[in-house]
Parts: sequence; C-alpha cells; structure tokens
Amino acid sequence: MGHNMQMLRCSTCKDRLYCSPTCQKKDWKLHRMNCSFLPVPLEPVPISPCAALTAEVQRASATIQAIVYAWSHIDDIMAPIDKNNAKMQLPSFRALAEYQIPHSFASMNAVLDNMSPTDRTLHAMRRLYWIDAVANMRMDENRQPWLVALRDTLMSPPLPKIIPEKALARPGELSVGEYEAIEQVTVVTALQKKLSTGDWNLTAEKVRWSNLATVYKQSKGSWLLDFM
Repeated sequence: MGHNMQMLRCSTCKDRLYCSPTCQKKDWKLHRMNCSFLPVPLEPVPISPCAALTAEVQRASATIQAIVYAWSHIDDIMAPIDKNNAKMQLPSFRALAEYQIPHSFASMNAVLDNMSPTDRTLHAMRRLYWIDAVANMRMDENRQPWLVALRDTLMSPPLPKIIPEKALARPGELSVGEYEAIEQVTVVTALQKKLSTGDWNLTAEKVRWSNLATVYKQSKGSWLLDFM
C-alpha cells in the first residue's frame, strides 16, 4: 500500500476507512450491522420522559424478567447439558417472537429484516431501554458517567466502538451493533461496580439491562452472564 493512497470513508457513519470500493463492498455485510448516520454538525434530537415510553419499558422489562425467573428454576432442577433446550422451549421465551412494540417506538432499520423474530424483539427492547435512559438524563451530571463508560469500555468483536456524543444526542437512530454494545457497556459497568464496592444491589435500570443481556446471551448458547 502506497503512502499517498487516498482512503475511502463510509459516508454514513464516517467511522470506517477502506483502501478501495472492492474492500468496502466486501465489508458491508458486517459493517451494516454497526453503521448508523452521523450528521455533521451533530444536532441533538430532543427527547423527554413520557408515560407511554415508561409503560413500554415496564412491559418489556416484565416480559424479560418472567423469562429470567423461569430460567432460574430450570437452572435449579436440570443438569447443564439439558438446560439450553429446555430454556428455548419455554412458552415465555418462545413468545418473544410474537412480541409487538408499538409503531411509535418501533425501529425502521432495514437490517432487522434479516434477523430472526426473537432477535428483532430483543433489539427493539435494547433500543427502547436506551431511549428511556437518555430521556431521563436531565442534567450533565447524569450524562457524564455514560460519556465516560461509552468511551472507555472495550467492546467484544464484532461490536463497534461507540461515539458517545452521538449515542446521547440521537438515541433512537443507532445501529443494531451500537445498541448491543450499549447493552454490553451497561452489564460491564454494573459488574465493575459490584467488584469494586462490594455492593451487589443493582438499580432497576441496571437489572433491566442485565436481564436482557442474559436472555440474549443464553439464547445464543453463552452462559457467561449466569451470575448477573
């Protein structure tokens, strides 16, 4: 590669560089999961708490909590080798495929068309939780810890590195990968607090995110979040 080669930049997120159109096209299948529009200048979208948003977050949280509770019972009575299939067959988990988010809170991201119904539901809940979280950050002192956590938490590949200012300014316009990365940030910061302070009591918000992460990871065959 020559030192004077002109690199190509993704015109949407402006955060991905390519050496040629061929490389850009080859990467698109993966990058489209992590790509969201970055307006320049970055203008915030005003968002405030509302009763309808709170109600939807509570409904989603109760749905996921019911799954986690039922799964914990399976953990108590079944051998590890039998757990996963039993959890996937529970009616409460299978119902996620039919779960409906109201149109006013639904995502129009075309990437969702290629996801399973259950994964689409879990994505919609992540997005809903994040919009609600940002809506309730009324002062800079509430936003600063998120700016630091989103900037400093290392992401597990293939999750993208988040632009914190964009995530807070336009919480409803992020990519599938960015919402999953926010979920990871929330779980990691909760665990770090537990380990550093010995305080194992989570806020309701942290419990929502941890439960959602547990359902997603275990649905993919990962048991790393059993202790959350």
